[in-house]
Amino acid sequence: MESFKDFFAVPGVFEVQEYAWFGTEHLIWLACIFVFGCFLVYLYHHMNPMKRKSFLRWFATLIVLSEVARQLIYALQGAYKLEYMPLHLCAVTEIAVFIYAFKRDAVSREFMYWLGLPGALAALLFPDWLHIPLGNFQSIHSYGVHGAMTIFAVLLLTGGESKPKFRRTTWMLALMAILSTPLYFLNKVWDTNFFFLNYPSPGSPLVILEDIAGNPGYIGLLVLLVFAVWIVIYIPWGIAYKLKKSR
Repeated sequence: MESFKDFFAVPGVFEVQEYAWFGTEHLIWLACIFVFGCFLVYLYHHMNPMKRKSFLRWFATLIVLSEVARQLIYALQGAYKLEYMPLHLCAVTEIAVFIYAFKRDAVSREFMYWLGLPGALAALLFPDWLHIPLGNFQSIHSYGVHGAMTIFAVLLLTGGESKPKFRRTTWMLALMAILSTPLYFLNKVWDTNFFFLNYPSPGSPLVILEDIAGNPGYIGLLVLLVFAVWIVIYIPWGIAYKLKKSR
C-alpha cells in the first residue's frame, strides 16, 4: 500500500530524489527508450499502409491518454497547479502527434520534425525531473511520453512519410509566434514557465544563455540556438534533394 502511495505522490509529498544527468538511472532509461524505439521501427517497417495507419492512431491515442491521466492524478489529489496545464512544448507536440495520426496533414508532420523531435530529444538528454523518485508516476510519464514522441517522429522518418523541407518552416514560425506571444505574458501573470519563456530549465544548458545575456535577454539567444538547430537538421535533407535532382 505504501508503494502505491509513493507511486501517486505529488510534489510536496514525495521525498525529493536527486540523480545526475547521464548517471546510471538516466542512462538505463535512455537505453530502454532506444531499444524499444528500434523494435518499433522494425515492426513499423514490416507493416502495410493500413496497419501503419492503425498503429499510429493507437500510439498517438496512448500518448494523449497518458497526459490526460497525469492531469487527473494531480486534480483528484487537489494538487493541481497552473504549471501543470498542457501548454508546454511537449503538450503541443502531443497534439501534433494526435492530429497527424488521424488527419495525416503536412503541418503537424513538419512540426514534429521541426520542433517536436529536437524538443523531445533535448528533454530526454537534459531532463528537469531528476528530483522526482524513479518509481513515481510523473518520472515514468516524463520519460515515457518524451520517448514516445521521439519514436513517433522517427517512425515517420524511417517509414518515408516525413520528408522535411526548409520552405515549410514559414508555417512553423507563424505557429510559434501565435503560441509564444500570449504565453510569454501569461507566464508573467501566472508565474509559470511555458515554452521556457520565463526562465531556463533549472540546471540545463539553457542556463548558460541566461548567464550570458540575462533575463529576458536569454530569449534572443534561445531563438538563435533554435535557428542553428533547424539549419543542422534541415541541411541533410536539402543536400539529399539536390543530389536526387542531379541524377
